[in-house]
Amino acid sequence: MQNAADKMAGHSRQSGSETSERSTVDAAESSGWRGFATGIVRPRPWLRWSAGLLCLALVITMFWLGSRPGASAYIPTPPWDRLLHFVVYGGYATLAWVAFGGGRWLAAVLVATAIGFADEGLQALAPGRTADWTDIAADIVGALAAVWVLGALRRRYGPGPD
Repeated sequence: MQNAADKMAGHSRQSGSETSERSTVDAAESSGWRGFATGIVRPRPWLRWSAGLLCLALVITMFWLGSRPGASAYIPTPPWDRLLHFVVYGGYATLAWVAFGGGRWLAAVLVATAIGFADEGLQALAPGRTADWTDIAADIVGALAAVWVLGALRRRYGPGPD
């Protein structure tokens, strides 16, 4: 039963099982997100290697598929291609950021930018494809946006002790 002070304050008492159930759900949600964010901002060596190898595999695959005849049929038309560049190169920057240990934002942006320049150079050589400076701009903006978000996560969840 509620006491008078709780009633006046608008508080209601919950049974022990309701309280423990709610705190268990809150803890699971909090620790799940916190665990994910901490794993990204302070990556373990296996995750760093995995991110680097995944980035390399994706870049090689993108270059190979982009050089295939008829590849231009699968690429969206403007302005959607810029959105695709933003997302893909933000992903490359994220993988590079994790591979470099979760704190070297400039290195991650430079990796994504170098991949973008190489991609545009290969596009200029491929039949039916053209290089475009706005694609590179979208690559750089996507990489910067990704490392900005990752930096915000790092500030929030910090590089504290393991």
